[in-house]
Amino acid sequence: MKRKLLTALILCPLVLIAQQTVKVKKTMQNSRITENYEVLKSDRKIRQGHYQQILDDYILEDGFYKNGLKDSLWQSYNLSRVLISTGMYKEDQQVGNWNFYNNKGLLEQTYDFTKQKLVYYLHEVPGKEQKFSVLIDNEYKEVILDRTPMYIGGTETVGKELTFNVKIPHEAFESRQSGKVVIRLSINEKGEITNYEINKSYGYGLDEEVLRVVKTLKHWLPGIYQGKVIATKINIPYKLKMTTGTHSRYF
Repeated sequence: MKRKLLTALILCPLVLIAQQTVKVKKTMQNSRITENYEVLKSDRKIRQGHYQQILDDYILEDGFYKNGLKDSLWQSYNLSRVLISTGMYKEDQQVGNWNFYNNKGLLEQTYDFTKQKLVYYLHEVPGKEQKFSVLIDNEYKEVILDRTPMYIGGTETVGKELTFNVKIPHEAFESRQSGKVVIRLSINEKGEITNYEINKSYGYGLDEEVLRVVKTLKHWLPGIYQGKVIATKINIPYKLKMTTGTHSRYF
């Protein structure tokens, strides 16, 4: 019995030592964004503990890692310091109900990642509904939908993806012109993207770059019309403002 107790006492400190962490501060490549996180002292490739992604003094992401995988509560913010998403990770997978907010901080969408089900969405204001192009009897028509097609994660998540992932071509900067690119997506009844079109062109290589990032946005819910899911076309705009030399946020 004493031998077993002694063995347990020896093993316990070893486990504690193995879980000791070291703080890391890393600047992302070709970016002003820094990552602050912890890694295991015993294996510095494995993240363990608190994580933050920061642009200047703006927190963009805040969460935790466990054995190198996202775990526990994660939150995301936009550049106006508005909370745009909050929810739980388990072993690098989003689980349970996640809340997604618009740029005014209003709850826009709640999605249950465990059940793969939309729980809540913010309805359009009556009288201000947007018309969408939908496929009816093999012909596209402009109608007001019961539920608009939506990206799982909300509009601010799409905006964040565009803001931080579109790389402005040198030719676009050299042109010194403000402008807009509009990408049109065709979304079928299953929420799958069946076609991409450049609906409005800026040129100078920016159209192709915006299209590249838009193609990474895979998780859509289809529109609903008269109680049934329906194939729909939607536009995603991207603005470039040369007054500041930087690109604007989505929408």
